[in-house]
Amino acid sequence: MLTQERLKELLDYDPETGIFTRRVNQRGGTKAGQEAGSRKRHKNGKTYIHLSVDNRHYLAHRLTFLWVEGSFPENLTDHEDGDGTNNRWSNLRKVSQQQNQRNQKRHSNNTSGTSGVAFDNKAKKWQVSIRFNGRRVYLGMFVSKDDAISARKAAELEHNYHPNHGSDRPL
Repeated sequence: MLTQERLKELLDYDPETGIFTRRVNQRGGTKAGQEAGSRKRHKNGKTYIHLSVDNRHYLAHRLTFLWVEGSFPENLTDHEDGDGTNNRWSNLRKVSQQQNQRNQKRHSNNTSGTSGVAFDNKAKKWQVSIRFNGRRVYLGMFVSKDDAISARKAAELEHNYHPNHGSDRPL
């Protein structure tokens, strides 16, 4: 199993830029001082930095925790800005699956501009809902779109959603 000591023998990490660099020459031509890792797009559409250390593949954001704190995160790692290639220490946090879901970008099929707010054509009102404890919770119907958005934002605060949740940002 990879240790912090071994990782630091092989790689340097800059918390300000989030970039790993090689400390030693690698077979295959990678030289000491060169940036380590490559971008790979996952099935979910997100792009992350992958690194190979001692012939094993790792996600850079997970290696960041090993490098800084001495252990891998037990659960998930969240990129607060939604950019899976931004591995600055200030942009990463250990989260549960639920916390990670509360920092999603706005879905591409959203027409209101706000997560959980949709226009009901039959009622001619704005319907508002939020996910909490694994269930969809209905918050009501509103004549005004602004009132609907306010209700949703208040519920996000109450249920500890990340301030970036539902924003328009990169994968």
